[in-house]
Amino acid sequence: MATDTQIEDVLTRIFNKETTQEEDAFGQYRIPKSVLKAFGYIDHKGNWTGKGGLRSELDFNLSLHAQKEIAKEYAECVDAHLKMTSMYNKYVGTFWGKTLITEEGLLQAAYLLGADRLYWGLQNENNAGILEYITYEPYEHTGPSYPEEL
Repeated sequence: MATDTQIEDVLTRIFNKETTQEEDAFGQYRIPKSVLKAFGYIDHKGNWTGKGGLRSELDFNLSLHAQKEIAKEYAECVDAHLKMTSMYNKYVGTFWGKTLITEEGLLQAAYLLGADRLYWGLQNENNAGILEYITYEPYEHTGPSYPEEL
């Protein structure tokens, strides 16, 4: 089971990760719409409920504090699921190709893909797409590159 520090580190990496935004994921922490529904922020019709003062996608996007709290709760649920289903025991310390699977990498991938999609992806050794999600490296932002002056 991941520690609070590991969860915080994974969320920081997700926040800073430069990936394409999933169509049904919201905010800087890429929280799936299904999670916002399950946690009561969006109703079954897709309308914002006002929970936590979030009455619209704009409210949600403007509140990094709310995003982080929801993301932390979601990451803790994902972490508990990985523990309950023994995915940590089965995969941490093994290799996916040449990439060592770590607790943080597994948590990050399950958070971004969903635990079930990750599990089925790991069953298929030819699924190279999983590598993008399971690779867990320090975030390094090099900043914008500017053309050299002539």
